[in-house]
Amino acid sequence: FDIGPVDEEIEKTYFLVWYPNLSSSSDKLKIPFDSRSQKFVPQLVQDIVKEVLERDDASKVNEVKAWDAADEARPISKFAENLEQVDNGVKLSHDPSTWKCADSGMNENLWLNLHDGYIGSGRQNWDGTGGTGAALKHFEETGKKYPLCVKLGTITPDGNAEIYSYDESEDMMVLDPYLAKHLAHFGLNIRKLRKTDKTLIEMEVDLNMKHVFSAVTEDGKQLKPCYGPGHVGLQNLGNSCYMNSTFQALFSLDEFQKRFLYGNSPEQRTERMEFFLRSPAEPQVDPESQFIKLAAALSDPDDAEIESDRENAVAAIPRMIKDTIGKEHPDFRGKEQQDSVEYFRHMLGKIAEMDKESSHPNANPGQWFQFVTEERLQCSQTNQVKYKKAIASALSLVIPMHKATNLAKVEASKNKKSKTGEETVLPSIPFQACLEASIGGEDSAVQTIVDYLSPATNQRGIATQTTYLASFPKYLLVQLRRYVVSEIDYTPKKLNCEVNVPLELDLSQYKSVGLREHEVELPDVDEPSSSGADSDIVNQLKAMGFDENLCKHAALNNANADAALTWIFENSENPVYLVPPEAAPAPQNAAKDNTASPDDIINNNSGSGRYKMKAIISHIGNSTGGGHYVAHVYDSALSKWILYNDRKVAESTKPPFEHGYAYVFERE
Repeated sequence: FDIGPVDEEIEKTYFLVWYPNLSSSSDKLKIPFDSRSQKFVPQLVQDIVKEVLERDDASKVNEVKAWDAADEARPISKFAENLEQVDNGVKLSHDPSTWKCADSGMNENLWLNLHDGYIGSGRQNWDGTGGTGAALKHFEETGKKYPLCVKLGTITPDGNAEIYSYDESEDMMVLDPYLAKHLAHFGLNIRKLRKTDKTLIEMEVDLNMKHVFSAVTEDGKQLKPCYGPGHVGLQNLGNSCYMNSTFQALFSLDEFQKRFLYGNSPEQRTERMEFFLRSPAEPQVDPESQFIKLAAALSDPDDAEIESDRENAVAAIPRMIKDTIGKEHPDFRGKEQQDSVEYFRHMLGKIAEMDKESSHPNANPGQWFQFVTEERLQCSQTNQVKYKKAIASALSLVIPMHKATNLAKVEASKNKKSKTGEETVLPSIPFQACLEASIGGEDSAVQTIVDYLSPATNQRGIATQTTYLASFPKYLLVQLRRYVVSEIDYTPKKLNCEVNVPLELDLSQYKSVGLREHEVELPDVDEPSSSGADSDIVNQLKAMGFDENLCKHAALNNANADAALTWIFENSENPVYLVPPEAAPAPQNAAKDNTASPDDIINNNSGSGRYKMKAIISHIGNSTGGGHYVAHVYDSALSKWILYNDRKVAESTKPPFEHGYAYVFERE
């Protein structure tokens, strides 16, 4: 059972488009570019098309550059200038199909010894790919006299190539400024060579992605497929896996099941039928109708007439609910990949808006995700404090990379990166370290606010801010901040690491206690910002060069500067946030304001701080705007974890607890 992300074979068709008149885009001639038409296409055009099709896309190029930048600059080999080359008559063809390993006969991952012209394969990678190590074996068998090798297929006309020195004094990737001359010795004209193979850096990026992808999707394992009530897949509508994984996680929770008539009992079928008989005239645009329709498809596939041959289940198609939920949102109404946590929040907001006037006994199940945080701010000038409560629907945790428990192995892996053949070693971060870096009174969780205007002294100085939990909701969404903004150039980057998230949590120690006996409160003064935004947060963001109005909106929507900065990068393109908050209309993509106060939430949705993991949403890729999402959900009836990979549903053998992006916990 192939659980990979691709369900069907994909056939690509390319076209050549000719514009006789460049000033008119409508005046064009379009012909298929295939074996039949190629004989009419000039060879130069065929060569250009081939070059274009073989090029990596921009995201892959940037990824390779970022990976390569992490290494030190390659030195010029000490053997390059006066390279000893054997005059043994070896001459090579410019045709890559004629290049073969002298030891195994394989025709990939080939290395040319620049001393004697021997072609041997590279070392074997950790996943079994790569080669037989013939190039290294030849170096050893010839008395270690000929160390310099170039990887065939990576040579470009401008002299770039992968060159490795096996000599013990170098034993690394190196540069050869005289490569053209050294290749000419074996009859190769560097200007006639083209890049046809991956560089070691490109291979390392691919292997690293494959390592995480295999762990998350359990690729390569024989998984037992599931089909039936609660085990129905969702068809990918084009980059909609972020939505599919979110739906599967939400509908595993009893409050959402009760609200949307999830189940296959006769009573539930009757309830659904009665609802649809009284549903609005246009149910295709009614959120409640679409949620109940989806719940029926997931929980009662027979009644929903979702056919299956049990071997290849026909998944439910969530097209209408996608259109209904996302139609007013500039991101979610399109077909581009999105952040599943942002969609999670958006969906909770749409449900709250839908149920605002509802009399349903289980109305607004999203309220069970709401909890209250308490920010403690302390002025360093006076040691006086201020406490402020805020409502949240997700616990976003920082990943402190420096807390990895295997730093020595990670560094050793980096040093061997250029040699390949070694399995990727990712930093392993304890989950406790993530908690301590984000909430509670540990030093690592304390944020420093510079240039803080103290209401007690009316002077600027330093303040510290700490976050505690004032309530423990029934459902807790934990987000690991794997995607962060670089402090150097403010560009997004991914933290490639493993975080050992436990199946059970006890967050009791992070419970806020409010004002302590020995503490003195800061004077309660009006906020200087007319919008009501926290002026400290606004000033910190403005110092980074962001628009003042955007900073005010960010401060209004977030409890601290760190979260506000992330919010800015997610919402900066929305024009409604570029006008003052008091003058701005409610943005179309904003959920209706929930009228519950922090005290209401503390009184109605709080209990012990002990939780059990219920679902995992994992993401493979270097940006939440790309890649692939899957969900793992714990089925208590089977006492097993179930993998939901779009339309494929199977019993999980090894859930990716360490690779998740978002985790859903249920309070005990």
